[in-house]
Amino acid sequence: EVTYSDTDYRAHHDFDYLSNGNIIFLVWERVTTTEAQEMGFSGNNAIYPESIVELNPLTNEVVWEWHAKDHFVQDYDSSKANYGVIADNPNKIDINYNSSQSDGDIMHANGITIDETNDLLYVTVNYYSEVWVIDHSTSTTEAASSTGGNYNLGGDLVYRFGNPLTYDNTGEVTLNRVHYPNLLDTGNMLVFSNNIYNGQSAAIEYELSPPYTLVAGQDNEPSVTWEFTDSSLYSLTTSSASRMSNGNTLIGEGTAGTIWEVSESGEVLWQNTNYNSIWRTYPFEIDSPAITALGL
Repeated sequence: EVTYSDTDYRAHHDFDYLSNGNIIFLVWERVTTTEAQEMGFSGNNAIYPESIVELNPLTNEVVWEWHAKDHFVQDYDSSKANYGVIADNPNKIDINYNSSQSDGDIMHANGITIDETNDLLYVTVNYYSEVWVIDHSTSTTEAASSTGGNYNLGGDLVYRFGNPLTYDNTGEVTLNRVHYPNLLDTGNMLVFSNNIYNGQSAAIEYELSPPYTLVAGQDNEPSVTWEFTDSSLYSLTTSSASRMSNGNTLIGEGTAGTIWEVSESGEVLWQNTNYNSIWRTYPFEIDSPAITALGL
């Protein structure tokens, strides 16, 4: 058990294991009202932007970290820091995209997945309705800057998708609220789009092909290779989509407490409605070591 919490930061929602035994997780970081306004925030309250921390759980040593606040852009006040044209800075994060969030939780990331092959992090950012891709090959110093790492972008976003409106760009909006960046063995990604059809959710599979580029004024969105939705599928929070070994997709419909198994053609093959709520669902083979270790 690891605790990472203080008056100014709090681990939340999700973590992932690295092959070296370290864990990497999401952290809310407190930025005071005065600090936020100096960064170009248009609101009048403290904010809690995201950070990411990699920690050795045996020693509690922080071995790497990334902070969203180091990568802001804003077009609200030319006298403050981070001023620039949003559309000209696709790798930066518009601090004011969700500035009306009165509780300061302007981003609300909820899922993190590491791709160790390409040394990239994928983060689902619920209130920006997109997936952020961050270069994990950087040092902590480089991650606080805009240089260094495999992409020589430091901690700036190397890619983002789902909602090009966040950086005033072109392309189709395919996400409205989002959970669980599920990177598949094929290299594609499944996510749960909570409200893309105005009161109706969807499971969406994207075709991803690193290395990535983000070009201002150009459609940077990946191709959607598969999607499932249904008029009775809806959860504004939580939820997940996972690919089963038989090719079907297992969907956890969060607040409804329903698990769906659907085929590639979109046929509903199985449902279980016996839950009050669901964070995520994970499919396992009956002879998986994770199952046999439980003695089931």
